Amino acid sequence: MGKLEDDGLVSRTVDPTDRRISRVEITAEGRRRNEHSRQRRNAWLANRLSEMSASDRAVLTTALPVIEALATAPDPVPEPAETRVRR
Repeated sequence: MGKLEDDGLVSRTVDPTDRRISRVEITAEGRRRNEHSRQRRNAWLANRLSEMSASDRAVLTTALPVIEALATAPDPVPEPAETRVRR
């Protein structure tokens, strides 16, 4: 976290009622870089997909519901209590 804060990508404030809690928020620069990274990944993927054959793209299209279900499934292993962020 220190590096992200040092680079101006996040800001951290200490909770005034419980100094053990730090609130972290993405900065405008952090949002800008995140969006830039997302655009680069999307462009890379679009390029790779355009290089595939129509039949391979059709296979991917058929598999999308399964891939989406995997990506959105809840985590079956609960996070250890000591690593959870207090809210």
